[in-house]
Amino acid sequence: MERTGCDNSSSGNRYEPIVGCTRKAAIPIQNGSDGLLLLLNENIPDNYDVFFNGWDRTGTPSPSGVGIHHPSGDYKKISTYGKYPVESVTWSNADTKQTGARNAHWNTTFDETANGHAVTEGGSSGSPLFNNKGLIIGTLSGGNSSCENPNGLNLYGKFSFHWNKFSENTKERMDIWLDPQNTGTTYLAGMSQDGQTVEAGLMAPTDLTARKTTDGNIELEWKAPIYQQIIGWGDQGIVSQFGLGDPFYYGQRWDTNDLTPIHKKTITTVYFTPVENVSYAVYIEQGNRIYEEDLTDIEYQKTNAITLKKPFTIDAGQDLIVAIHAKEYNKKIFPAFADEGPAIDGKGNIYAMSDKKWATFPTEELDANSCISFVVTSEEGELTNSTSLLSAKKQALNPVKSTKMTIIRSEIASSSPEGFLITDFTEPTGYQINRDQLELVTLPASSTQYTDKNIPANAPVYQVYALYNDKKSQPVTIDTDTSVDNEQIQREEEVSIQPNLFSDQVNIIHNQQVKLLEIYASNGKLVRKIHHPGNIIHTGSLPQGVYFFRMTTDRTTKTIQGIRK
Repeated sequence: MERTGCDNSSSGNRYEPIVGCTRKAAIPIQNGSDGLLLLLNENIPDNYDVFFNGWDRTGTPSPSGVGIHHPSGDYKKISTYGKYPVESVTWSNADTKQTGARNAHWNTTFDETANGHAVTEGGSSGSPLFNNKGLIIGTLSGGNSSCENPNGLNLYGKFSFHWNKFSENTKERMDIWLDPQNTGTTYLAGMSQDGQTVEAGLMAPTDLTARKTTDGNIELEWKAPIYQQIIGWGDQGIVSQFGLGDPFYYGQRWDTNDLTPIHKKTITTVYFTPVENVSYAVYIEQGNRIYEEDLTDIEYQKTNAITLKKPFTIDAGQDLIVAIHAKEYNKKIFPAFADEGPAIDGKGNIYAMSDKKWATFPTEELDANSCISFVVTSEEGELTNSTSLLSAKKQALNPVKSTKMTIIRSEIASSSPEGFLITDFTEPTGYQINRDQLELVTLPASSTQYTDKNIPANAPVYQVYALYNDKKSQPVTIDTDTSVDNEQIQREEEVSIQPNLFSDQVNIIHNQQVKLLEIYASNGKLVRKIHHPGNIIHTGSLPQGVYFFRMTTDRTTKTIQGIRK
């Protein structure tokens, strides 16, 4: 059951019933992840026009996404998250004394939007949690969020645990039903009822622009797709909390062998959990390059995603340390968190006092890994004072007792996003250019521009796809307008933004007509001014809230409201 808008007073859409199903797999919540797989007893009629959601079983935490549910049996609602990343947690019920499998659930805190602060309620149970690629990563078990407690728990059993984590019994695992040929597939794209798939995980090009040259050609230019991965040692599930009495650094380390796949890639975000009454800073060290940023706007007792003011470029020729600096705190406070362990020695368990002489915690003192992880993107940066891969020196770290360590078991039900081993990024193998829906040319991956010299009389519409061997991404589209006298003119069509509820980027519809784009915050402050904007505006650095996009063309000025979720 759904309506055309968020408001229940909007018109309703017709719904189609199916009656009867068979249980194929059920994973219990006690010592499990609370999953259920059902098979309909009859085929879905073709005229129902359903969409089959895809899934992702990698267990990779998502920085943003949505939950789709029917709270209290209401019409379908879509709840968004992005301010806080999903966290690995262990489900427990104090009344029944039941406990789920360790870190078998995601917890998400939904965002406040123009339509209110999203929560889950009775009737939401079993509903899917989607990642930022539109794939299911969990199913709702429950929680304590409510309209009175909007930042409470929303606990989703991980799809990666439903898959095959608990039993050899075919009735308690989903893999044999969803991958019966044991292909090892880690994600599956969604599919419409007519068989059209929406390829997930394959990013499209960005920032496509078109320019009319003086000799009458159209020059297209775009940027390569940007991928990201979360990196960290240990499972990042908070178990203990510690302090060293004096200011100190705690973090993780990667050697040159670890870093080879991400040479010249960029660190953009660091995840950690702060506590009150502590002054923190992000600290990154690689050779003689040091990045330190004091943190002020943070939320305590929750995982924070710290977006670096300046991305840090990785040099695979030198060891890398990513750490948190606990600069000031009372000696009775425990500023840092660690997982259950065991420690990945010399990598997940490093620390330093103010002298920055790095060491590892002796196992008898702390046999665990610090809870810190970071995001690295496929976008390449510039290196300064870099070291040759052949001349890199490895830094030996030895266990040194801190002498002042105090440690307690943490009561915080939170964790940084679980990191994974560093892997090579997915790279496009080429680009396909379409003009007016017909393939025009295929280019190698090294090319990010193309000049069309055979312009049709009508206004051509171009699409650029990123190719990945025999697959391709969704297209990025731009339409143009040319005149017979070879002067570029603009089509008289409505300029707009899409979507109005956005996170990392906004599409400017008919951007060629826009001479000036101004973005204002709700308090009237001008936050961005762009002359002749491209069709995609990156908005990931904007805080959440309401914004006004003022677009000036040759004929008029139009202002549209948007919401950064």
